[in-house]
Amino acid sequence: MPSHLSGVIDACVHQHWRTQDDVTSYMPQGWREFLGTARSIAGRYGQISINTPYPYIHPVDDFLPDSYPAGGRGTPGSDFDMLKAQVLDVKPDRQAAVLSFHTGMFAPTLANTYLALEVCRAINNWNTEQWLSKDSRLYGLVLAPNHLPEEAASEIRRIGGNRQIAGVLMAGNGLGMPFGHPLYHPIYQVASDMDLPIVIHYGGDAADQLGGGPPKTYTEWRILSGEPVMSHVVSCIGQGVFVKFPKLRVLVTGAGVAWVPWMMWRFDANYKSMRREAPWLTKLPSEFLRQHCYFSTWPLDLSSHPLGEAGASDALQRLLRGIDGIEDMLVYASGYPYHDAEQPDEVAARLPEGWHDKVFRENARQFFRFPQAAAA
Repeated sequence: MPSHLSGVIDACVHQHWRTQDDVTSYMPQGWREFLGTARSIAGRYGQISINTPYPYIHPVDDFLPDSYPAGGRGTPGSDFDMLKAQVLDVKPDRQAAVLSFHTGMFAPTLANTYLALEVCRAINNWNTEQWLSKDSRLYGLVLAPNHLPEEAASEIRRIGGNRQIAGVLMAGNGLGMPFGHPLYHPIYQVASDMDLPIVIHYGGDAADQLGGGPPKTYTEWRILSGEPVMSHVVSCIGQGVFVKFPKLRVLVTGAGVAWVPWMMWRFDANYKSMRREAPWLTKLPSEFLRQHCYFSTWPLDLSSHPLGEAGASDALQRLLRGIDGIEDMLVYASGYPYHDAEQPDEVAARLPEGWHDKVFRENARQFFRFPQAAAA
């Protein structure tokens, strides 16, 4: 194993609960009675799910085949010992992994506003006690109930002081507004004050928020699922979030990276002719992007090429070099246990070797500001 792939930092691993009772046990008694349990009947309808509806399912399997707990005991990512063996202890070893939840990340989109708030709080408590406490190499994100920004700010203050909390997760888009909107400023203010970065995870926007309407198949949705994430990045830059909060850092994960160069070329070109609309921007959008935004390698874009894998890797590298300093903005993420999860050696084979130390370690340290224990 090449030495440059040792001590990897994994910026996105998805954990889940075996049954939702694991989470609802952290909720007030009234909400537990309202939701019911897996072992009892709640009214005539049975247990009410805290999972948000997910209309697009992979036609084969959403998860890696070997990520299912033995004996069918829960969803992939729900068994700590299995996750530890397949992520933390696998070679090349991880010196740190950031947990990003599974469907729990979409809790802010639950229809009942106050139920969504209580679910977010419970998930944060469950994550702290049932996951972070078990291994010092695990780091977590505050699941922000961003449908209620003031409550989200309070939740960040409540949880964010834990030394194993590495950032704030913006995934489920409960308000249906791009994340640059001033409504979200209370979240960014507290995150900036506590020096906690923002992680934007794909998939949390309703399907009908895509520009052309809801996709009809998984394939369409998968190809277009990065579209809302692009909107969030453009919105944060265009609405002046990084001007008002100059210390804020944002990581975009799960949407690939091949779209970043052309999006920034287009943004810069249009800004020059329309800058009067955004007088608060003191520099080119691409400069804000370089200084404040990071992008996960997962899933690193693949393409067919007449010369095979070598040709495809060369084409990807030439595309990425369309943004100066892109090697300082890429952060390795496995995406475990999803079907398109990638091990470090798979990603390393498609990126220049001179980028490896930054992509697999240094950029994550810079972004998350890990405690010294993680950087040692």
